[in-house]
Amino acid sequence: MVFKLRHPLNGHIYSALPDAFVEVDKNGKTGIFDRYGAWVSGDVRTADPEMCRWVGTHEKAVVSRHASGFGRSHASTPTPSAKEV
Repeated sequence: MVFKLRHPLNGHIYSALPDAFVEVDKNGKTGIFDRYGAWVSGDVRTADPEMCRWVGTHEKAVVSRHASGFGRSHASTPTPSAKEV
């Protein structure tokens, strides 16, 4: 079963994919984003970065939190530099 969340304001569907990627479905059009909300591929080119982080690293997502770069404490996770995003 895929972990999915509906955005509370616009209703778009955010679905967890392997390796901390997130698929965003906006009325039938989709896009793939990394856990920071940066566009990877697809027709949809914008997404809520907080929703991407939540879905892409959630404990019920298709990868472990450790594999996606998160340990038990989010405070120890470095913020990506501008070059990484």
